[in-house]
Amino acid sequence: MTRWACAVALVAAAGAGHAASAAPPASTAPGNRPAADRPAADDPVAKYLSALAAVKLVDTESGTLETLRGELGTAELLLRDGAFASAAVALYAIVKSPRYAAFTEFVEYQNAEYDLGVALARAGSYGAALDALEAVLRRGPGAPYWGPAHRRAIDVAIDTRDHAGVLARLEAIKSADPIPPSAAGERGYLRGRAAYDAGKLADAEGELVLISKQSRLYSSAVYLRGVIRARQGKYKDSAEAMCEVAATEDNDKITFVVDDRYFTIKDLARLGLGRIAHEQGEYDDAYYHYFQIPDDSAYLPDALFEASWSMYQKRELATARDLVAEFLKTFPSSPLWPEASLLAGYVELADCKFDDSQKWYDDLVAKLQPIVDEIGLTEGELFGDAPMEAAPF
Repeated sequence: MTRWACAVALVAAAGAGHAASAAPPASTAPGNRPAADRPAADDPVAKYLSALAAVKLVDTESGTLETLRGELGTAELLLRDGAFASAAVALYAIVKSPRYAAFTEFVEYQNAEYDLGVALARAGSYGAALDALEAVLRRGPGAPYWGPAHRRAIDVAIDTRDHAGVLARLEAIKSADPIPPSAAGERGYLRGRAAYDAGKLADAEGELVLISKQSRLYSSAVYLRGVIRARQGKYKDSAEAMCEVAATEDNDKITFVVDDRYFTIKDLARLGLGRIAHEQGEYDDAYYHYFQIPDDSAYLPDALFEASWSMYQKRELATARDLVAEFLKTFPSSPLWPEASLLAGYVELADCKFDDSQKWYDDLVAKLQPIVDEIGLTEGELFGDAPMEAAPF
């Protein structure tokens, strides 16, 4: 069997294991039980590598601390270079190989366990990543990679929006030692998100308000509290929460305990403040908040489009015209381009430039007609009977 064939089979075995995986039963998840102590029957990758060893395709006698360090270094170079699938294969060959069965308590081996979870998550194999991270978490909060593994598991929950599911998996891992406050705060955030997902807004805010400023998810919690209040129609309270995030200086000491989501959350808070102001008819304030979003933000197209609407609503038609023209020039492939084209027609219509307005509508209909024909909508069903507003949330 070639090395490439072994790698393909290894990844296939991992996928098969994930398809059958669920939260580990209590008998296999004690707090400090090493991953290597789990029965091989529960781990298809380990079972596969054992089968390779039985037919002499894997040398069980070759594993040493030096070779482990060398293979870990190679895997981490692949991880650093963005070759996540290849890194995962290299790390599986360490973590699940019978060559390193005697090294499970070495920090290098535990490093490989953690890196495997990272590589799988970065490759988009979230279920397999959680399986790998759980192996680290079962070692207990005193293990060197427990904290980073817990953070990665929380990140998987946020990225996949499976807040309740991942939280259940984490809480099923029992430990004799208490989890640290930072991890407790992260789990509190997941509980808040799960309650929000279920429409239990009061329960969600009750969880989120408990998250301290020392948590990396504090700004995310404050932002979500603002969203909850906006959904409840409490716009003043919502704006206060959004301002707490948006007004924080980037060199404030609180910003040093956040992760790279901080700036995204800050942009969302600014966008939220603009939408709240727009909803209340405070169009100048909305314009101000939208233009606080920096040029490198992923939310710049939304801000520019919604600022155009605010100026149209205020009947600052020249400004609205310039803004929507800038949007269509800068972001021609944005999903908002049909609405922006429609807005451009409204601006000309409000300015009594009827021929220009008609041209916008005709061009838009021509571009969208193939889609209309494909899905069988009438023009009225496609565009509706009224201008499309920027919804608050």
